[in-house]
Amino acid sequence: MTAVSHEPTDAGPVRIVRLTDECEIGMLPWLRAQLERAVAQGPGLLVVDLTDCALLDAQAVPVLVEAARELAAGDGRLLLRGGSPQVARLVALADPDGELCLSPA
Repeated sequence: MTAVSHEPTDAGPVRIVRLTDECEIGMLPWLRAQLERAVAQGPGLLVVDLTDCALLDAQAVPVLVEAARELAAGDGRLLLRGGSPQVARLVALADPDGELCLSPA
């Protein structure tokens, strides 16, 4: 399923949302709620861990971009971590302005 955690680092707290299943359209309200909750906690780093996410619905990308914009407006940052080659291609295609940063696992 999915999990949300907070991990302290030398640079401050890192909020992590882990997607460990397929993120289909039915999960988008849950994803949006988790991202909104994490963004509301203030600036910092929010990692969306896609390492174990086999499928990301294309409609999830605008949800992720919105969270990235909100974090950037408050000196925060959203980072996508991991993800299959298919997920990486989807993010590249659905985020032509490159607002999302995808790093390897």
